[in-house]
Amino acid sequence: MKKLMPKTVIKLFWSIGGIGAVIGLIGVGYETEPLMITGIAVMMSAIVFKLIFYRCPHCGGYLDRNAGEFCHKCGKRLFEKPTD
Repeated sequence: MKKLMPKTVIKLFWSIGGIGAVIGLIGVGYETEPLMITGIAVMMSAIVFKLIFYRCPHCGGYLDRNAGEFCHKCGKRLFEKPTD
């Protein structure tokens, strides 16, 4: 499986989470329970997506809340593609 770069994962995480929030808010506005549940499910899937794919492209270590330029496990630059 192709590894995703950390910047791509963060962009997708916020996009999916935002879509889920909009769906949930529309459900609240129209008092439609299935739409609210769908919005919550989409936001939860964004969290699961980040837990699975937010990893160092070099060592595969989970980056947690790392917003820096280097991996806290292997010390390599996060925004360079690995040379395999």
